[in-house]
Amino acid sequence: MDAQLDSQGPPSQEANKAHEEWLQRRKEWTAQQQQQQQRRQSRPPTELTYEMLQSYQPFPQPIPLSLVVEALTEIWEDEEDY
Repeated sequence: MDAQLDSQGPPSQEANKAHEEWLQRRKEWTAQQQQQQQRRQSRPPTELTYEMLQSYQPFPQPIPLSLVVEALTEIWEDEEDY
């Protein structure tokens, strides 16, 4: 394989095929990632309650970390424990 990299000739068909397969898989993966991101953005965020934050139960749906941080900050500021 190193000899192939050192040569000035075109890459082998095998290398081209592997590259094409990689590009196809990457395209499929990135499409899935974009769909998941769109679904997350289209969901309205769950209203966080103090009880939800105290519970050890999982949230009913994924909640962005920024909302959790914001809610905890408000609680700490209200309690003057910051």
